[in-house]
Amino acid sequence: QEERILEKYCSHLIILDRSHTSLLLKYNFPEYLPCDRAAGLVAARFLFNEKPCTVFDFGTTLTVDFLA
Repeated sequence: QEERILEKYCSHLIILDRSHTSLLLKYNFPEYLPCDRAAGLVAARFLFNEKPCTVFDFGTTLTVDFLA
């Protein structure tokens, strides 16, 4: 049911879970980068076709990542 709600309000929905570990490792993120930020960066790469972009993550803290 959560997925249906998200699909209603989000133009793009990408769900990453533990089964996508190999995808996250492919990008060679540093160990200190939390997996939620890594997932957001992978999603941004996918959604914007490898173009440079800025990713704002509004979670417990606001983070800003730049992808070149």
